[in-house]
Amino acid sequence: MTGLEIEAVVQRENDLIVLYLKITNRTSGPITKILGKIDSNHYQRESGNNMQSGIGEMAPGQTQVGKSLLQTTGQKSGEAPECPFFLKVALMVSIDVFVFKVPCSF
Repeated sequence: MTGLEIEAVVQRENDLIVLYLKITNRTSGPITKILGKIDSNHYQRESGNNMQSGIGEMAPGQTQVGKSLLQTTGQKSGEAPECPFFLKVALMVSIDVFVFKVPCSF
């Protein structure tokens, strides 16, 4: 298998909501840039302009684990959230852009 392997989970830690990421570089070259963004959502949860997960450059075959604190940026939207509720996350890395949904129950 080649490419980027991404595992993600959203968990509550006391009064905080945290996005955990586990990323494995399955390519033959290094990953030199990792930037993330959470799409707008019912609960107005986001990670700021650049998701600070603690994950940096990655050599081929390397795995890193990081986390990003999710903040509330405003009032909930007036519409009911989808059920189950998902956060849509985009990761831009040096080889491509990856968009995926992370289920939430907070």
